[in-house]
Amino acid sequence: MKKQQPLIACCLLLSLSFVACKSSRHINQNEISTIEITTTESGMAALPPCLVYKTRGDYADKVPVLLNAKKTAIISYPAPSDLGSEGKEACPVILEQGYLLDNRGISTNVAFLEYTYEQYASLKKVPGKEELFKKIIDKSPLTELWECGTRTPENCDTERLNKLIRENFPGCKPLVLKVEPPSL
Repeated sequence: MKKQQPLIACCLLLSLSFVACKSSRHINQNEISTIEITTTESGMAALPPCLVYKTRGDYADKVPVLLNAKKTAIISYPAPSDLGSEGKEACPVILEQGYLLDNRGISTNVAFLEYTYEQYASLKKVPGKEELFKKIIDKSPLTELWECGTRTPENCDTERLNKLIRENFPGCKPLVLKVEPPSL
């Protein structure tokens, strides 16, 4: 029991420091429903999810942004420096059957811009949210979005994910499943 006291005290101090910090950014009430924080049973933040998705168009090289719940405004977008050298670090990993492994942190409210990762990474200055909103090419691009565990090297291993795809995602949580009408 005595060994746990310093750990509990440390966690308490850390929690209090987060509460004491105040952000100058005001969050619109509509944005709150789109911000998801995963916590463990102890209340500590967990690793982000390993997300596999499919889109109704070829957006693998397009920069994603996050929209509000009504899809009327951008609530999150990357800085060009967030994408790494020429955008290569942020590009999704191409998997079997047209699926992609997310490397940017998309959500169910993702949209894709006209910009490729390379074009966006080379921008000297990011356009404002309103200008970026005009560059959206698809506000509802996802046909499938699967949560395949936490984002660890083991869970996001391409061999493991391709096997899950072939087996129809056993043990994964579907976040988006849309049936596309057949093309005539």
